[in-house]
Amino acid sequence: MSITPEQLKELTDEPLLAVLATVNPSGTPQATPLWYHYDGECFVVTCFAHRVKVRNIRQNPNVVLVVVDSVNNGKGLIIRGEAEVVEEGAEEATIVNGVRYLGDDPGKEAAAGLNAMGSRVSIRIRPERIIYGD
Repeated sequence: MSITPEQLKELTDEPLLAVLATVNPSGTPQATPLWYHYDGECFVVTCFAHRVKVRNIRQNPNVVLVVVDSVNNGKGLIIRGEAEVVEEGAEEATIVNGVRYLGDDPGKEAAAGLNAMGSRVSIRIRPERIIYGD
């Protein structure tokens, strides 16, 4: 089912957990639950630079991001697109995600802890197709 702008806003405004699927060099899937935000153009996640998903995206940028509202209505998004690993701005994006999921002070504190633990990157997922449904 295609998605309306209202449905997209409804699901991306809520701090719902997402699962990012990438492709391992062997061709097998690799999936990771994570926090995200939608900036109106791309879905943005952050992680440590050494993670498997980063290596996978550098070799094959085709990804799927799944967002499910398991509490309210069971609706969800399946986002297919290309991902780009971005070195600059990852600390700020980590703060945005922390505040989105935990609130202002706890989110900033959690993000500061993550940012202090090592080099982080942003992964920007540009949707080629968004499927909405249950």
